Amino acid sequence: MRVLILTDDSFAARERAMLSRLEVGLADDGVRVVHAIPRKAAAWHQPEVFSQAMTYEAKGLALSRPWRARQTLRTLEDLAGAEGRPADVIHCFGQRCWPFAAELARMTGAALAVEIWCAELIGQGIRVRSDGGAPAPVYFVPDSALERAARAQDPNLPIRLTPWGVHTPGQPLEILRPDKAVSIILGGNGRDAGAIASFLEGFAAFAKQHPDVMVLADSAVIQRAQAWPVVRRLGLLDKFTLIPDLEARRELALRADLLALPEALGEHRTLTLDAMAHGMLVVAAADPLNGVLVDSRTAKLLDKPVADSWASSLKWAFESRDQARSLAWSAREYVRLNRRASAHVASVVDAYEWMTSGESIPFGAA
Repeated sequence: MRVLILTDDSFAARERAMLSRLEVGLADDGVRVVHAIPRKAAAWHQPEVFSQAMTYEAKGLALSRPWRARQTLRTLEDLAGAEGRPADVIHCFGQRCWPFAAELARMTGAALAVEIWCAELIGQGIRVRSDGGAPAPVYFVPDSALERAARAQDPNLPIRLTPWGVHTPGQPLEILRPDKAVSIILGGNGRDAGAIASFLEGFAAFAKQHPDVMVLADSAVIQRAQAWPVVRRLGLLDKFTLIPDLEARRELALRADLLALPEALGEHRTLTLDAMAHGMLVVAAADPLNGVLVDSRTAKLLDKPVADSWASSLKWAFESRDQARSLAWSAREYVRLNRRASAHVASVVDAYEWMTSGESIPFGAA
């Protein structure tokens, strides 16, 4: 089986570790993998021995999409050589590449898998629209809560549950140590500016009693939420460190003590799984579309993520450190047992085989 993994620039950067794990697992299962990323994101791709790498032209008018897809198809045919079909399955990650993936599927006749990783995509209908008889997509969802939401919207959607997974290190972090300054990672994407502002206000109130604490945040998240004026107004400039592309360069982030998730947008990011696997404490706004966040088992959840709730939750973590460490350990065990990278690969391979065996029910293009 030959699989084309097609990503947009944002997903290629943010989830490159997960994509690498997936490609390693697929190759180990005998799947021939080609990984195509936009030309402008080529800097994020590190060539690996287990997959063939290529770039494609992601930008252009809709009228130019067939021409750009034919260019990509010629590259795929060159890579396939005498092996025959350029791709049996096209698996696209990142909604910006959906139309391009659908066009390639139409040209090749390959089965089309579309990764649905956030609730917003369900709200938009999650249908890949294409003309000219492209194969109907099968939707891959990384979490059971998101799967239930998608099925509730349309019970007839062809959906496969393929839970994302991570590797759990042998030793957890020693978090919330009294002999060192504590660091907090601010997660999310910044689209809910009010949620980010509530966290900042709660953190400011908390930091008055606990000055030895720092927040690390992705500069793009702060910019998108227009939060820098809030940081300045609250007098937090000396407590903030901005890191470009924090999720792509997560080695530093995964040495922090706590991951704060103020936004409840039904999004799934492996940074959360990685933080739990490393033994970090997760404090988050309650999100019914994120099944990984379970109050008192994997995270401390805020039903009402207002400033006072953030201040009291951070205070609890710092003043009840044994309980906070116990919760972080519980989350680590949950990920170790239920969110293994190997299980993700197995679910994807099973879905590919289902798609290409004729067992899947054909649906017309939306």
